[in-house]
Amino acid sequence: MIKGPCPSSELAALKYVAEHTSIPVPKDFNAHYYDDNLYIEMEYVRGMNLETAFYRNHLSQEQTKYIVAEVAGYISQLRKLEPPREGIVASATHDEVMDHRIGSDTFGPFSSHDGFHSYIRAGVSIENCAKSIGPEVTECHTRRYRSCFAHADLAPRNIMVDNGKVSAIVDWQFGGWYPEYWEYTKAHYGPINLPEWYEGFGNATERYDDELTAERTFVVDAGRRLGALQALAADPPKQARRNVYRLRFVQKYLESQGEISSLTEELDRRTGPTNWTDELDRRTGPTNWTDELDRRTGPTNWTDELDRRTGPTNWTDELDRRTGPTNWTDELDRRTGE
Repeated sequence: MIKGPCPSSELAALKYVAEHTSIPVPKDFNAHYYDDNLYIEMEYVRGMNLETAFYRNHLSQEQTKYIVAEVAGYISQLRKLEPPREGIVASATHDEVMDHRIGSDTFGPFSSHDGFHSYIRAGVSIENCAKSIGPEVTECHTRRYRSCFAHADLAPRNIMVDNGKVSAIVDWQFGGWYPEYWEYTKAHYGPINLPEWYEGFGNATERYDDELTAERTFVVDAGRRLGALQALAADPPKQARRNVYRLRFVQKYLESQGEISSLTEELDRRTGPTNWTDELDRRTGPTNWTDELDRRTGPTNWTDELDRRTGPTNWTDELDRRTGPTNWTDELDRRTGE
């Protein structure tokens, strides 16, 4: 199979993990470049992802425990890898890396965790962090951590299983060197209602609950700060696009965690009523025009509406109504030969 476009960090992570661990990953056969985009030709992995297996009740309790233990063992292998230097945040080749927790653009490399933490605080100084974001973030961002190699998106959708065992860990686009807590906190992102997975995962791996609390505090604050139109207006275009992307991620995460029912309502509560969707759409364009039109004008069946304005779109029925029933395919065959 061919996957792409991919960041260069994904191919680097696949090669690095395959060479230095026994973790099952798809074999990469070739790399192709088209229009300056990377496409990876890789092995097709049999089975289904763990999320689907859970929802379809394909796994027994014993199989679930076995898979969790397998994943924990693979994480342990990653954490035993020696970083090129302590404090590094970078790809497997020590270059820039990508993580949608941070934004849609690549970032780094960073030679220290202090630099990385400052970046994800969007420049808020550590002295002002407790007041601006929260003491939980200050506490964690002043601790010393090891640099560990992480998949950085170890969600059930990226764990392939077959016959009750892990057949592969896939989607290594965020893989790289991060602070040691990153794998644990990132594994808790995403709108997935699988308490049995998270309970087993938390019991089988080293926990970083303080850091998870800090990340959640940080994300709540990010929704407020990144949603502010003044920040968008003051930033250069590239930063503004990243902020809008972060805001959408924040909304998806917070609503999935039940922290808030609507990011729009939360922003209104904190900063005063504003139609943030309209303002963001004005600057960036809505992501789904049908849903957006329905939201602004009320639900409408656009096919019916077009039929009402221009006539029905099923032209075969319309022609039959106007000229009498005809099988136009048979008629064309009769006139021109099959």
